[in-house]
Amino acid sequence: MDPPEGAPVPAGRQGRLDLRGEVIGWLHHWERDLDGQWYGLVDYSVPLVEDFRPAKRVDCGLVPAAALRPREPQTTDGPSRHAT
Repeated sequence: MDPPEGAPVPAGRQGRLDLRGEVIGWLHHWERDLDGQWYGLVDYSVPLVEDFRPAKRVDCGLVPAAALRPREPQTTDGPSRHAT
């Protein structure tokens, strides 16, 4: 679905969010919808493609449970793999 006709869309900002990878997030708590599906209320950042500014911050975004997993524990061999 595209934005409604006449909706403000900043020039040169189309197609700049990278939603393909995993990011670290902070799970606040779980919510359930009327159909029984679970969602996490999560803070996370979405990387911006070819941009020098910080990532787009999402505070308390609803994320389907299937898209969430615990982070792997950190080891002394290096940084852990990141996940939301």
